[in-house]
Amino acid sequence: MKHSRSALVLTALLSTLLTTTTYAASKHQPSISEAHYNAMEKCVSQTLEALPGTPSQGNGLSERRRAMYMECARKAGFRP
Repeated sequence: MKHSRSALVLTALLSTLLTTTTYAASKHQPSISEAHYNAMEKCVSQTLEALPGTPSQGNGLSERRRAMYMECARKAGFRP
């Protein structure tokens, strides 16, 4: 009888601990994907405003846009 009571108490404690830990982890998880999306949106917008026009062969617009976007993403703390 003593072993079964100990097992029930231990099971209840572990169940409570697991539930509490899972809940706490879900509430404090950073929203990295949202922050990354917002940074991408900001960098693309800034790049297109700074370098308007249509890329064509030989004008280098695509390369300049790429470099500007990558720099913005790095400054925002993300790997482009």
